[in-house]
Amino acid sequence: MSNSIILTLKNINKSFGDFKALKNVSLNIKQKQIHAILGENGAGKSTLMSIISGNILPDSGEILIKNKKILFTNPAHAQKYGIGMVHQKFMLIENFTVWQNIALGTLENNFVWNKKQIITRINSILCQFNLNINPEERIHNLSMGQKQQVEILKLLYKNSKILIFDEPTSVLTPQEIKPFFKILLSLRQNGHTILFISHKLEEVLEIADTITVMQKGKIVSTTPKTKIKSKLELASLMIGKEFNIINNFDTHKTKNISKKSILQLNNIQVNQNGQVLLKNINLKLKQGEIFVLLGISGNGQEVLAKVLGGLQEFKGEIIFDKKYNASQWINNYPTKIVYIPEDRNNLACIEEKSLYFNFVLTRLKELSNSLKIKWKIAKTFTQKIIQEFNIKTPNGINSTPSNLSGGNLQKFILGRELSKEPTVIIAEHPTQGLDINSTQEIWKQLIQIKKHSSILLISGDIQESLILADKIGIIYKGQIVKTFSPTSSKDIANLGLYMTGSLKC
Repeated sequence: MSNSIILTLKNINKSFGDFKALKNVSLNIKQKQIHAILGENGAGKSTLMSIISGNILPDSGEILIKNKKILFTNPAHAQKYGIGMVHQKFMLIENFTVWQNIALGTLENNFVWNKKQIITRINSILCQFNLNINPEERIHNLSMGQKQQVEILKLLYKNSKILIFDEPTSVLTPQEIKPFFKILLSLRQNGHTILFISHKLEEVLEIADTITVMQKGKIVSTTPKTKIKSKLELASLMIGKEFNIINNFDTHKTKNISKKSILQLNNIQVNQNGQVLLKNINLKLKQGEIFVLLGISGNGQEVLAKVLGGLQEFKGEIIFDKKYNASQWINNYPTKIVYIPEDRNNLACIEEKSLYFNFVLTRLKELSNSLKIKWKIAKTFTQKIIQEFNIKTPNGINSTPSNLSGGNLQKFILGRELSKEPTVIIAEHPTQGLDINSTQEIWKQLIQIKKHSSILLISGDIQESLILADKIGIIYKGQIVKTFSPTSSKDIANLGLYMTGSLKC
């Protein structure tokens, strides 16, 4: 590893309105290192990475590349200095081939591609970093791990020397994580510098050379991994207080679960543009149960969530308080079922409206009378949610979702939906992108909820599934291929294989 500094940040400040996202942040990034950035949601790590990659401008401060002062005006500008970013959601065109996706953004000579030259260079990179991707393969035929490799190839093709990864393992199976770490080590060995954003402490301790912890827009610690004694110490640094890693969540399991099914899906099918998205989905959710539907993104769980949320046409039958076909389910959606979508910013709220306005959004019938909205009641309920769910806001009930961190916004949405006293909760990736503290707060709330409600949880996180589930269903290519209890050690060992279709059930 090198001790030479490739990237320096000096007194970086950034505000969004009255909210100070970054406060005099200074940091040195050493060449040929894997440098992890940790922090709670709202700590400022994503804002800092957005400044480094040229997505947003700082209000003040300096960025230096090898002691040369630079102000990046956009991502293309940052790329010219060898900085590129792999986002959580991949930026790939599914119907294009690997080589076409890599070549996009490098068009020269009047938009003419030299296919042979491009593929030759791609193959050279593949060989150098021991990657196994067919340049002629179309993106929609690749696994999530392979798609991630294409994103890495895009940056290497553009000669990126500093690579930023935002929660890179969140879309991978356990079987794909170790090969990905080998890629990171290979990148480091070949002279690249890695910035690794993650909320998974075990991964950071395994892969990072240096760990920076951010808190409330400031850097509180930058430490070589060798000096971190334990996961508990690292978690304590993250949230600024002693933090107990909770290992006893599973004490809730099997308690108060009835034999009676509260929600039942019979032969649910969805076909779209000649493609089968869901095939013969059969599922029973019991009273007092947390049923986790686990799968890698893109295997139909998003479609099923929309079906359950009354947003998607389907064939088959749903039984709740009575039998429903698609038209009945969509047009007369049961009031005792609530749906918490994955896209909390666009589907669950209006970002620039106040929290009390957003509370009213899903309670119009209850809070309106003769075209007048009962704002006083809405404000009282919103204040109660903020207090009960310990939501940190810059301006109380007048705050907007855009001013909240991901964890605080998710707690508000959860509190709003629970205020309806639902019988069934459909929660889609409720902790995705949240830090460890926010994640465990959401877990605690879900466990409390099951005392009087049933939960169908859609997740891609194996650890979360094993902690929360009374029963797990694996979804693969639009079908539930395996259903089992999380106490089955054999099935747990094979989870990743079920999720990738490598093991037939």
